[in-house]
Amino acid sequence: MQINEITMTGNIVFDPRFSSGENRPSRCTFRIAHTPRRYQEAKGGWVDGETTFMDVVCWRTMAENAVESLEKGMPVLVTGRLTSSSPDQDSQSTASARKVTYYQIDATAIGINLARVATQLRPASSVKSAAVERQEERAITEASAEASPPF
Repeated sequence: MQINEITMTGNIVFDPRFSSGENRPSRCTFRIAHTPRRYQEAKGGWVDGETTFMDVVCWRTMAENAVESLEKGMPVLVTGRLTSSSPDQDSQSTASARKVTYYQIDATAIGINLARVATQLRPASSVKSAAVERQEERAITEASAEASPPF
């Protein structure tokens, strides 16, 4: 069920998980944790707000870029469609009459929170995979070995 569009900031809880396969688009999932600002009580002590955890899923090119660029602990901003799901009532124990609902952001944009870190951006088209870089290095090594005299 699609509820609305949401933008959320937080820190990545675990390294992004990537999956793809035959006839399936690339998919990346991770979780972010958002804790509201601390505030000072009248007595002078500081109190943290309650932490909210949100699962994030992204697809195709964004999934490939996310798994290459993001890691646990990074501060990010995520925009996307907020979706919800509820497990089947049969799968929940009868002892618990409480309804459970899970929320997830289907990301349309992900960014690094520049209020907390500095970074250098490069277009995704200029990013080479490690395999391509290794192939290029081997080709250069082979070409220079053939061009140099044997003595």
